[in-house]
Amino acid sequence: MIACMSGPSWSHIRVTLASNRPITAYGGIRLSDEMLDQVVASCLSGETVLNFYHDSSRNAEHKYVSVEILEADDGFKDVWATIAVESKAIAQFEKERVETGGPGGMSLVISTPLQELQSLVTNSEYRMKVSADASYFDAEDIVNASSLLTASGDVEAELLYQFSAEPACRIVVEVIRVRDEAGSWPDVVAFLSPIAGAALVGALRFFLERRKKSVQPGRSEPTIIELKRVVDPDGTQSEIRRITTDDPAVVERSIESLVERIDEGEAFLDWNDDERWWRNQ
Repeated sequence: MIACMSGPSWSHIRVTLASNRPITAYGGIRLSDEMLDQVVASCLSGETVLNFYHDSSRNAEHKYVSVEILEADDGFKDVWATIAVESKAIAQFEKERVETGGPGGMSLVISTPLQELQSLVTNSEYRMKVSADASYFDAEDIVNASSLLTASGDVEAELLYQFSAEPACRIVVEVIRVRDEAGSWPDVVAFLSPIAGAALVGALRFFLERRKKSVQPGRSEPTIIELKRVVDPDGTQSEIRRITTDDPAVVERSIESLVERIDEGEAFLDWNDDERWWRNQ
């Protein structure tokens, strides 16, 4: 449950972001003390982005007032945070929580490294991070899919953990310009050249072919694919293009058309396959 203390433009919320309790969706794994420390450091440094419902299109302006690790009565440890959040955003979140009967609260998304894969080309202008949810994809499959992108640059393969009751099937491909601090969307056109674009389609097709069934009985939501480009040097802002599908043909169509809208600068676009175009939320 979220407790709010509203101000003129900010609301302060007190929430648990992570815990070292066993996580059922990921086979009962537990975060180590070191990982809990990393969560705290990431929040305090501003690296952690706040999204509602683990939805990258639903972020809000915020700042961490305090983040600390506290031991609960049952002996487990929780990461507690006090966060100042834009009041309108948190009010909308609370309204939706009440309407849907949801539990409220917030949780964290983190990734852990699997393997660093070297580029097949020298002096590449790009490096990439590829992460996929650990409840839907094996580590070996994430590494193999990531290796298909080494024709464009170095690739870091990572496991994605979403600390919620029902983690979504999510794949994130982050493209980072190496030589410039920021760059712009036209800089990514080279990454989406016919060769690199085909490699990206191949990697995403590989993922879709190896996706596991949901750990939640009866759940069959489509895969969420996010293509991210870092906007600022510290990595706290990104431009995101999202494709929601399990159909490789939809992936191919969306990647082919991406260059046509790549220079428009919107922070977030969704692929609409009925219209064969990218759209704002």
